Amino acid sequence: MKNLLPEKFELDRYGLHCRLVREDDAEFIVKLRTDPLKAQYISQTSASVDGQRSWIKEYKKREQSGKDYYFIYQYNGKLAGVNRIYNIESNHFVHGSWIFSDDVPPYCALAAAVIAREIAFDNLQLQEEVDTIGIHVDNIGVIQFAEFMGCEFTGTHLLEKGEYRTSHLTKEMFEENKPKILRLFPKKVL
Repeated sequence: MKNLLPEKFELDRYGLHCRLVREDDAEFIVKLRTDPLKAQYISQTSASVDGQRSWIKEYKKREQSGKDYYFIYQYNGKLAGVNRIYNIESNHFVHGSWIFSDDVPPYCALAAAVIAREIAFDNLQLQEEVDTIGIHVDNIGVIQFAEFMGCEFTGTHLLEKGEYRTSHLTKEMFEENKPKILRLFPKKVL
């Protein structure tokens, strides 16, 4: 199956080390996802580390089938943040669960967004990001970055936390816009 990454997948790029999430990452993930400011636009997470470990255990089944990949990033050997590519179908995916610590340079979150899409487009050979869940309309910074990356917004819908904008991004649109995104990164990581 073309959507499979190796079980021990790791990647070093743009000054970040990327690998698949493990159960022992649960405490870090809970800390990020229960921060009230950081979590205001993502799905609610229990403060239970054991609950997060259980969620990771279930996620690993989706990882093995090539439907969901949850990445953790390190910067200078320190845990920095997470994101996912999920709802993987024959040629498309969703990017989300994107959250980073304040203890790392701001470019790290942007680099992780690029890395996840490079993995989806290059390693998994997917052709399009189709975000049917969307970005909360008040999450202006993420909307602006999505536009900068080349996402085209396709509509809006209401969910429990409010109104969300849906979008899509093709591999070609991403590749066309990637050089301007990379100019935001420190030269030493390119």
